[in-house]
Amino acid sequence: MMHTGRARQVQQQRQRVLDAAYAAHPERFVNKRPQPPVVPTAAWINPPENKQGDVPLTVETEQRLVFIYAAILLRSSVELIRASCCWSAATSFGIAR
Repeated sequence: MMHTGRARQVQQQRQRVLDAAYAAHPERFVNKRPQPPVVPTAAWINPPENKQGDVPLTVETEQRLVFIYAAILLRSSVELIRASCCWSAATSFGIAR
């Protein structure tokens, strides 16, 4: 989803689903109307250090972030493993750089 540039479209679809759930059962949402998760700008476990404090973003890193973010949005460890396998396969076959 992220690697195809559909992040905003998916986020809007999720908002429509959340709005429908809120309209059907507002008593389930005590604090406020539900919102889909915000699209992150970066995701790091151990960011590389840089003297200026900036984190360089390479094409390879961006591709990895796409897979990680897609798995996080799905909130499923199975999907996270699948994304990792897809990245490994894509790298092995020369599809990803």
